Amino acid sequence: MAQHPMLMYTLALAVADVEDNNEDAKTFSALCLEWMATDIHHDKMVACHDELLRSLVKASEYTGSTSIAEAFKTQSTQLENRMPMVNCSGLLTALSRMALLFSDEAVDTNDNIRACAVLAIERLSTVEEARPIMSHHEGIMTALTRANFKKFSTSHISPKDLGEDGQYIDNINEGDSELEEQVHLLTKVALKNLADIL
Repeated sequence: MAQHPMLMYTLALAVADVEDNNEDAKTFSALCLEWMATDIHHDKMVACHDELLRSLVKASEYTGSTSIAEAFKTQSTQLENRMPMVNCSGLLTALSRMALLFSDEAVDTNDNIRACAVLAIERLSTVEEARPIMSHHEGIMTALTRANFKKFSTSHISPKDLGEDGQYIDNINEGDSELEEQVHLLTKVALKNLADIL
């Protein structure tokens, strides 16, 4: 299905269409992209992976659900996906824009999108060859600096999301204040990774 020409980009257009008020169509299209992001990786399907990344960048304009941010977070868990993500045109800008979303007390979605974006940025910053590119990206540096001082909702973050390359942090439960502290710790780690280059 992922190899169908233009399928992912068509889904992204449906998600990002500002003239279409059909929230169900946007949400389900975003969810399809999130599902695809769990199975398409750079080492197995290079052409499909490039198309997926371009589609996620386009769809990142939609903030009505956390699906696109979750897709970026999921993609960044795989080491082989990280450099292609950093090199994808517009992806760092999309992540920084998501990480800088305004927090609305009544809506948890923006907080969850921000937290997923910051976690993806932190994972990308673990790749040494990505650091010079990321450290010179104004949006990424601004997002990490601001994230260092913001409170995060962690309802969409689980303990397995934290940690480098599958090294999960033990004894932390979802909704735990320690989980929020770990998100802040990872933000500081990403800042340190990128500041070392400057």
